[in-house]
Amino acid sequence: MTHTALNTAMLANYLQNAQDAFFKKPLYDRNAVLSAPSLETYLQDLRTEAARLKDEPLCELPFHTFKQYDTTGNRLSYENVYFHRRRCLGIFTLMAWLYQDDDYLSLTEDYLWAICNEFTWALPAHLDGNSLNDKVNPLTLDLFACETAQTLAEITYLLKERLNPAVTLRCQSEVEHRIFTPFLARTTPYWWETCHMNWASVCAGSIGMAAILQMTDTSDNTQRLAKLLSQLLPVMEYFLSGFENDGACLEGLSYWTYGMSYFTAFSDLLAIRTNGKLDLLANDKVKAVAAFQGKCYLEGGHTVSFSDADANDTFRIGITNYLAHYFNHDIPLPPAASAARFGTDACARWCQMFRDFVWTATAQTAISCTGASEQAVAQAATATVVSPVTQAVAQTVSSAPLSRSSACVLPDAKWLIFRDVYANAGAIKGGHNDEPHNHNDVGSFFFLLHGSEVLTDLGAGEYVKDSFSDKRYTIFTNNSFSHSVPIINGNGQKTGREYSACEYLFTNGGVNLSSMDCSGSTGTESRVNSACSTISASMDIAPAYGDESLSSLIRTLTFDSTAHTLTLCDSYTFTEAPVSLAERFVTRQKPALAEDFVTLYSENGESCHLSFDADRLSASISTDIHYRHSDGAPETVYLLDFTLKQADAAPILKFVLSWN
Repeated sequence: MTHTALNTAMLANYLQNAQDAFFKKPLYDRNAVLSAPSLETYLQDLRTEAARLKDEPLCELPFHTFKQYDTTGNRLSYENVYFHRRRCLGIFTLMAWLYQDDDYLSLTEDYLWAICNEFTWALPAHLDGNSLNDKVNPLTLDLFACETAQTLAEITYLLKERLNPAVTLRCQSEVEHRIFTPFLARTTPYWWETCHMNWASVCAGSIGMAAILQMTDTSDNTQRLAKLLSQLLPVMEYFLSGFENDGACLEGLSYWTYGMSYFTAFSDLLAIRTNGKLDLLANDKVKAVAAFQGKCYLEGGHTVSFSDADANDTFRIGITNYLAHYFNHDIPLPPAASAARFGTDACARWCQMFRDFVWTATAQTAISCTGASEQAVAQAATATVVSPVTQAVAQTVSSAPLSRSSACVLPDAKWLIFRDVYANAGAIKGGHNDEPHNHNDVGSFFFLLHGSEVLTDLGAGEYVKDSFSDKRYTIFTNNSFSHSVPIINGNGQKTGREYSACEYLFTNGGVNLSSMDCSGSTGTESRVNSACSTISASMDIAPAYGDESLSSLIRTLTFDSTAHTLTLCDSYTFTEAPVSLAERFVTRQKPALAEDFVTLYSENGESCHLSFDADRLSASISTDIHYRHSDGAPETVYLLDFTLKQADAAPILKFVLSWN
């Protein structure tokens, strides 16, 4: 039976039978958190941050910041304060709960009360363009309205014996008025109820968790909770359907963390509330999705940054520990040096902040945050073996040559990730140009030299009003001109599902990787570790351009760890010679031009040479600005273009990046 087949009566029966066990014992053990060695650094950072924030005045949310989104397009002026409020609330709550500190309890009450006073819990960017007119709906159920409900419901549950009853009543009343009532009274589904991305799990999971925690053990509440849950479970199935069968999250790694955190937290609470009758994680696809995170971490603290991901992402210790424990450590794990330090989430999501503590404390083998310092990341960048994949290679075949490399293919997402034991690594993607949080980036790739970035995929830029509108691809970071892909007749790639790649071939030493898993059997994820040093990806990216004169564009990227080369070969077939054709490479470090090669530099200052055919191509360097996602700060990006000198209907253009 699927979860969508469960009706209200069946759910009510599960809930009724399990309610005594749920409501008569505490859900979380504060002593386990306080005594967990793996949380020592987290607890220290919590105390330090709490002491720093304790004397701050409670921050206001003035109208002049609220209106910025619809008047200037700026999101951060309002959101920075909005999220800072929730950051203070989370930190003060943890101090009040863990250390039973009445001063922090009083601060918690002040912030709960202030959040209850907010005009809307939704962000201006999510009010459908109506934040400044009489059509505004302050009861809009967006990501953050639903998250706020989950936060208030869980905090009032956690501190129910100590909070002033007036504060508890106020919070519960606001959650009821702002969330439960409009959700149950809707006549048509919210758009996120049938979407295939993080909105589904975050909104539905938050509502579900808030309801489980707030709808106490009375008959009426049990029936109402069952009705609500029966409407949320199908939303979670929509969320899961958004992942490829190989488990890939096309939105990017940070969105995997976001969506899966709320999916897992809801599943955990639902399983406890139904005494194990409902477990959303007990699904083969969920295991594939859970494994995705560990595949995306590369050397030197870098991560796969396609779409709206981050080139230097970190992982949450809570969700990572929980899933590792749940799946008996049968999923790849990220390197400890990439663990997020306490308080680094710009949105200060309580659900994740709290579970970093309680899930890590209860994990069978905990991953701590102690390796996440800048020093540890720097050490990881220079280590010979720094990732679970290369560790496995070194441990299983100690006699292999030092050039040993490994390849991971996500065949549904059309990604190839490669690395060797020298911490040289990179990835290339195919896919299409209508992916979630899409960039027009079919055929894009990046490369790390000894764990330090040389060629980049920029990942997400600053979110502004145009980021999720029909102007999305006017933003440099989102269009193909910010990616290492060709420019044909002055044009970049087009937007839409039909603008894609085809005719894929991924190989390792000539072995086709498309139908092998780690053990060599048929599966959805392919990783081959081989003494052979050559890993290659080939695909036809011509359809991504929508150019009628372009019949094919076979892009082949070959990584040879023995020869110390990364070779790109683009083979074109036009029906008529193009007016102009340029090959673009994108880097954050300024290159140096020579007659027939370009010197590229890594973040650490190491150099490598990109050779090209100077008789056929002219090289030039230009710049553009990438606005960082985290803070909107401008960053200069260098665009290295190789332009075809003479018209040719069938050029084959080859570039060799070499290093010592």
